[in-house]
This record gives sequence, C-alpha cells and structure tokens, in this order.
Amino acid sequence: MLKLLVPVDGSDSAKRALRHAMSLCGRNCEVELNLLNVQEPIVDWEVRRFLRDEEIDKMLRQKADEILAEAEAAAVDAGCRTNRYVAIGDVAQVIVDQATALACDQIVMGTHGRGAFQGLLLGSVSTKVLHLVPLPVTLVK
Repeated sequence: MLKLLVPVDGSDSAKRALRHAMSLCGRNCEVELNLLNVQEPIVDWEVRRFLRDEEIDKMLRQKADEILAEAEAAAVDAGCRTNRYVAIGDVAQVIVDQATALACDQIVMGTHGRGAFQGLLLGSVSTKVLHLVPLPVTLVK
C-alpha cells in the first residue's frame, strides 16, 4: 500500500496537491491519503491576554477540522481511503514528523500555502520540508 501524507491548509495550492494525490487513488486502489492540517501556535500576547490556552487550542482545532472536513469529503467522493490528523506547531517540522511517524512513502503538497511569509520561488514551508525530510516529496504548483 502506498501511504501519502497530504498537508492541507485550504489554499488553492493545497487543493491542487490534494487533487493530484486523489488521481493516484484512481490508478492504484492501494493508496492511503493521510490528510494533515497544522495550525501555528498563537503567541501574540494580545490574544493570549484574553483567551485561555484551552480556548486557543479549541479555536485552532475547530479551524483545522473545517479545513480537513472539506478535503476529506473530496477524497472520499473520489473513492480514496483517508485518515485525518490535526497538529499545532511549526508547520514544516510537524509535516516531517508526521510523515515519519506514519511511515509514509511520500509527501504530496502545494508549493505555496496560506502562511504570511512566502519564499521567492517556493513557499517557505515547502522549502523547509524539502530540506528536512528523507522521503520523496511531490510539490504541486
């Protein structure tokens, strides 16, 4: 079975990467899509001043669930086997750690996400993942 990690953040680039991963399901019935949404921790003191850690965590997880629900619905409609994962932390490092923990064969991700900073040619997250992970990575523009 081919195990793919597909990070999704709701961006157009991530949606195109998901469509590419779903097309692999059509070619091979033994593909598992592991959908991952990573939320960056909120460290802004103005937010933390008014919200408890539990409230912030709940808010981030709700946002992740909304994004994952849309991605999972599309994948299930395409006949793909899926799993959903939510994490909070450094996006690139969490992607690498999750791919390793799940023993994924490959990562399929978009080149630019919803992050505030984007690299000149590739998004900063995709660039960092390429440097950190020992697995094959397919970047979808």
